[in-house]
Amino acid sequence: MVAPVRSERAKTSLLEELGSTPTTLDIVNADVGVEEGAAALAAHLTSAYNGKVNHVVSSCGAWWQGGTLSTVPLDEFNAQLANLITGHFLLYKHLIGLVTDEPSSSFTFITGAAGQYCFLPAASMVTVGAAGAFGVALAAMAEQKSASRRVVEVRISALIRYALCVLLACGGGAVAGGQQSVFSVYMLLLSACAIVLSVSRDCLLLCLPPHTQQCMHIQAPSNTPQS
Repeated sequence: MVAPVRSERAKTSLLEELGSTPTTLDIVNADVGVEEGAAALAAHLTSAYNGKVNHVVSSCGAWWQGGTLSTVPLDEFNAQLANLITGHFLLYKHLIGLVTDEPSSSFTFITGAAGQYCFLPAASMVTVGAAGAFGVALAAMAEQKSASRRVVEVRISALIRYALCVLLACGGGAVAGGQQSVFSVYMLLLSACAIVLSVSRDCLLLCLPPHTQQCMHIQAPSNTPQS
């Protein structure tokens, strides 16, 4: 199990949340939101696990509520694109080649319905970034169309306050997570479920067959607009 974190502080926070360090958990200090960090993570996986990864779950980006679209400065616009899209791109770029090319292996993008609906005008860049993440997932699925490994998207229509940055499973199909701010057991379980759904051919209502655009919607039990 591999958990990339951005700093020693994040590692400490993760261990505090867990209460103890599982013997199967490998915590790696690597900021996967920048090229060097994603490359360092890939290098670690190559050296420590012979470059063989069973599953990757990418859930990137922090919440932002800095104003309506017409009030966003250009530098902040670019910064939020990096916050919400770049991590997905870099993880895919550096890790897809390590995912074993087997039907039981998968790369899963965790996205949100904010790319379909602008729930809060003041969270304008969350909508812009989420829509961009859809494009990354679609391009990745198209590129891997002829591969045996599965590339899927899980689109969540519920507010998740603490989000994992990336979830990796290496070697024997184990599950681990890396945090963006505060580690969330709830999100870990959700991401683990995403892995199960992405590799199960029995979940036809939630997962389409391989090599198609696969999108699972997890809807909140509220008055949230439905697609």
